[in-house]
Amino acid sequence: MPLPRPLLRAGLLAALALATGATAAQADEHVAFLDGGGPVAAAGGTVAWSARGGDGRYRLVLATGGAPAAAAPGVAPAATPFDVALGHSGGRLVATYSRGRRAYVVPVAGGAERRIRAIPGPATHPAVDGDRLAWVVPGASSLKGCDRLEVRTGGGRARVISGACRKLAGVQVRGKDVVWSAIDYRGTDSHGAGGKSSTIWAFRFGGAVRTLDRTSFGEESNLLRSPSIDGRDVVYTQSGVHPRKSFARARLDGRGTPVRAAAGVALEGPMAVDGARAWYVIPGRGEESCDAGDQLAPVPCELVSAATAALAPGASRTLPPELSVAYTPAVQPAAGTPLTVAGALTRRTVRDGATVGSTPLPGEVVDVLARSEGSPETFTATGASATTGADGAYGVQVPYAALPFFTAQVRSSGLLAGRGTVGFCPTGTTPLPGGGCTAPR
Repeated sequence: MPLPRPLLRAGLLAALALATGATAAQADEHVAFLDGGGPVAAAGGTVAWSARGGDGRYRLVLATGGAPAAAAPGVAPAATPFDVALGHSGGRLVATYSRGRRAYVVPVAGGAERRIRAIPGPATHPAVDGDRLAWVVPGASSLKGCDRLEVRTGGGRARVISGACRKLAGVQVRGKDVVWSAIDYRGTDSHGAGGKSSTIWAFRFGGAVRTLDRTSFGEESNLLRSPSIDGRDVVYTQSGVHPRKSFARARLDGRGTPVRAAAGVALEGPMAVDGARAWYVIPGRGEESCDAGDQLAPVPCELVSAATAALAPGASRTLPPELSVAYTPAVQPAAGTPLTVAGALTRRTVRDGATVGSTPLPGEVVDVLARSEGSPETFTATGASATTGADGAYGVQVPYAALPFFTAQVRSSGLLAGRGTVGFCPTGTTPLPGGGCTAPR
């Protein structure tokens, strides 16, 4: 019997890899550092995301082709990240989003934002393509959601296509198809404890709602997010505490079994696909979230661009640069002893979630920063710096401080090695590979 198309594609990729040996890795490239969360959208050669300014408010950022990213001039700043989607309306590429639970639209080419009058009531996550609209009507429960998904064509009446008590997000419209993600909290108590599920749904105008993929979880999250239509497939992410971080692909008609490709890097959840290119978000080193409220220190996330075809089983990808930092040695020195802070700047190559290679990045200046106590933590320059060698490694001595918490940052790009060092191994112990210390003797 014929294989479902995603499985057939995965099998062909594996067969090609076996026949030709290790294929050349495609490079995932840095796009921007993100200070805060929110979705990513892409269409028509444009990618959109939210960027937090120095005033703590968010701007809607657009990047088209090779042009530098810039805040959309006709869009006022917002207190929270934009729930942005991109689509076409009236022959133009537009960005849609909500503000104060009202739906707005702005032309990507320029112009002022305006209300979407075809969505008269409360709405979040609005999306449009041609004369077809979809949006979330937010429910009364902030935890369990109880959202509704409504759709509308032209001057017709709005139709509810998902009315169960779920938290909805990630709405996208392409042609006659709508996709979205949902978290079902109906099996939980008032604090969210209990069984939950995460689902990717699809609907075709004139047809029925289809389940494309579903996961179940309890206290450790296992989330399917950010569905993007790619031809007759849907691409999305699987992330959270419990699962292996992966890119997933399912058939838009709901047939067959979804195919997963381990990402080989932490995933925050947002992603978008526009033909041959895809975008996804990596949390800062050692972080699990882009939300400043979940972080001890201001470690930005990273928006990354990748070849869509490389987000598949058997494909190799070279990740953006990664910077490490540690003490040398890891055992606490005597008071007053100069402390060596060292690490390396490299680009890993991954395949099916495993690291299969590493390329050093020499000649880059790395600055050592001191991390403060307090909440939130802050970083200040120490004046110490070093240049990475041929092996990508660096090392520099700094005074042994009362609070020896340090991180490092690449001067040219701003890449940060996360929160950095967190403490020494006590006297009488030795450091363990990968972190931690042996038990005291």
